[in-house]
Amino acid sequence: MQIKTTSKILTLLSKEYVRIVFIEKGNERFVERNGITELHLIAGKLEKITPRTFRTLVREIVMSAKKHKIAKIALTINFENVPKLHEFGAEWMWQTLGENIHLAHYEFTRYKSNPQKVVLEEILITDITDKKIPAYITYGETIALFANHTRDIANTPGGDMTPALLGESAKRVLKGTKATVKVLDDTAITKLKMGGLLGVGQGALHKPRFIVIEYNGTKNAKNKKRPIVYVGKGITFDTGGLQVKPGMSMYEMHMDMSGGAAVIGAIGAIAKLGLPQHVIGLIPAAENAVSDRAMRPGDVLTMMSGTTVDILHTDAEGRLVLADALHYAKQYKPR
Repeated sequence: MQIKTTSKILTLLSKEYVRIVFIEKGNERFVERNGITELHLIAGKLEKITPRTFRTLVREIVMSAKKHKIAKIALTINFENVPKLHEFGAEWMWQTLGENIHLAHYEFTRYKSNPQKVVLEEILITDITDKKIPAYITYGETIALFANHTRDIANTPGGDMTPALLGESAKRVLKGTKATVKVLDDTAITKLKMGGLLGVGQGALHKPRFIVIEYNGTKNAKNKKRPIVYVGKGITFDTGGLQVKPGMSMYEMHMDMSGGAAVIGAIGAIAKLGLPQHVIGLIPAAENAVSDRAMRPGDVLTMMSGTTVDILHTDAEGRLVLADALHYAKQYKPR
């Protein structure tokens, strides 16, 4: 799906586009005029639109187009008509538009045997005369692209997203940017004495990994600042360990890697946009499994910091892996 801009006004477009017309109240409906189709959407009073309702409105445009299986839509949004967005600026508005169009268009269909084709191909923004606006929209699209990469990773079942494969996903998503990715295996993690990460992952067939991502957009800056460090939990599946979760509470526990996925997406967007920042991402990745090798309640682990931890409950794995990652982060003296 593409977002395009044109200097033409809405009424001069070809008939292949369904025009989006905002109305204050009433019902969503189609209106036909001289072979031209309009889709009337409820937006309320434009002068009352806030940042929150603007995001919602943008997403409703996309969802309505998808619901009605429309291939091409066109609309006009005038910054002057939304006064409550003025304090954020026109640049913010166009970035937000580009971002939320793609966030609303996202679907995870990788595992569907007969996925329905999404018909929406193009959204045309009309009456665009400022040459800076397309770049603002592209900026927002980039943010959405990496947010959707994050969603893809987090949505992938644990059987297809092991700790090692999470590391490979980081490399794939960040390929082509100036970010670097190192994936430390269990041997390297043992040398670092990360007892929390090793303890959580010791019961699984797929061994833990520690993923280190770095992007430095300040190499040529005169006043270099200490880096920002993102730390995200990468539990690729969480059974709860020997103190196993109740049945349906375990469903979708591949989502326990969402924090790690968000780190990958965030640094990917920062690197792609070339922001003048030095950022580091740390993802302790493990599967909290049930087996004869799994950590037990009452086990005592020695963390990377040298602190000993008594395991009261094996489903408290998140704080164990994050504690090791946070201690590792100290070497960067993060701001």
